[in-house]
Amino acid sequence: MSYIEPNTWKEKAERIFALADRLLELKKIKGYSDIDARGAALTNCRSHCLYAGSILNIFCAAEEGRLDNEYFCNIIGLVKGSPVEIANIIEKSTRLGFLVLFQFQIENLFGNLLHTLGEQPRPGYYKLISIFIESLSLMDSEEKIKFLYLPAQLRNSLHSNGIHHGYKGECTTIEIGGFTFELIDGQKVSCAGWGHIVLALNASLEILEEILSSPKIETLKDPIRDQYVWELEGIE
Repeated sequence: MSYIEPNTWKEKAERIFALADRLLELKKIKGYSDIDARGAALTNCRSHCLYAGSILNIFCAAEEGRLDNEYFCNIIGLVKGSPVEIANIIEKSTRLGFLVLFQFQIENLFGNLLHTLGEQPRPGYYKLISIFIESLSLMDSEEKIKFLYLPAQLRNSLHSNGIHHGYKGECTTIEIGGFTFELIDGQKVSCAGWGHIVLALNASLEILEEILSSPKIETLKDPIRDQYVWELEGIE
């Protein structure tokens, strides 16, 4: 079955909210508390989905004729300038911010889990997930690392004005759900739309679910420490 990129704002929002539902369901199934690093990461990722989805819903309202330009300008306080240009800026900023914040939570979670297992996290997301996956002795570890690293590569390309800069000039090709992600070194990335991002994050979450269900992680008692969450809650 071939992949279809969503064309309407409604479709994009629906995929974001579906991702939010998946995160909530995973937390419920695992029974993580809000002060556990695993539970906090899933909750925070879901919050970023809800925020991004809410922004997309505004565009959906305009797309469906429920929100005109004047009302849109009033909402955001736009006095002069093109509503379309401002909307484009908001959309691009939201897409970049969503991926950055979501990916940060995943990276922070892996760091917390490694620390709990007595391992020393190393700087750099690729090194972090490589050490972590290898420490769990999971099957097809190299393939899992590729799936986990893809959202970070998309994030990095957005940071570089849409240009992919592979490590030592490397290019990346990954097939997910009937779609092939092609990241060519030094070239513009054409697979970082909302649908592509959700597709990549869902693939990453499949690996995360497997990790959370692995014996080493499954047996870790709740709560696992997250420094920010614990300081926020006043936990020593």
